[in-house]
Amino acid sequence: MRAGRFGILRASRFSKPAANARHRAPRPPTLSPADETRAEYEANHLPADIEFESQITGKRGPWRVKFENDAGWVIATTEYDGTFDNTPVHFTSAQLVVLTRDTGKWLIRSAHWSSRRR
Repeated sequence: MRAGRFGILRASRFSKPAANARHRAPRPPTLSPADETRAEYEANHLPADIEFESQITGKRGPWRVKFENDAGWVIATTEYDGTFDNTPVHFTSAQLVVLTRDTGKWLIRSAHWSSRRR
């Protein structure tokens, strides 16, 4: 699988809940204390991510994509500058997405974001 086929990451970033959901495993492990199911993520967290992305533009750094058999991971950073809900935003976000291939289809198993102010 090539980096250009990472529609799964674009779906999570560019506001299509149904597109996002079909690329997630039914119960992906999370790093959140809530340990959300996919349905909980779609109802509770995804709408806020979409709203954020609709209000602010991020400058994505290069993707680092690695594969080993039926596992893959993507690491990237994004610099955000702008205003979200009338609040100035200036930070760098680091993203890690872990995928596995199951019956020929790549699924997101885990995603983690962290950030630091600039």
